[in-house]
Amino acid sequence: MLRSEGKTILIDTGAGNGKDRPLPTFAHLHTSFLADLAAAGVAPEDVDVVINTHLHLDHTGWNTRPEDGQWVPTFPNAIYLMPKTDFDYWNPASGHVSAVLGQGK
Repeated sequence: MLRSEGKTILIDTGAGNGKDRPLPTFAHLHTSFLADLAAAGVAPEDVDVVINTHLHLDHTGWNTRPEDGQWVPTFPNAIYLMPKTDFDYWNPASGHVSAVLGQGK
């Protein structure tokens, strides 16, 4: 986490909790990420910018969290930044089908 010019910035958000992942190392985690962030004085609503250095699951998992049976943004007031190449690759409109998760359009 960084603070600059009155902004709270997160760089990558880790693997995320409770997600079904193909790799056991990252599957159904229960980490203290949000509690640790709170201990540093930051609530999810306080985050202004999330920078995803690349869109691998171990760097983006906390971008969403479960709420009332749906996945919602963890940092609802943040602008999410990511490399255009990764965005274009993973964008469902590109027709990409994930070999790992078997998901696509």
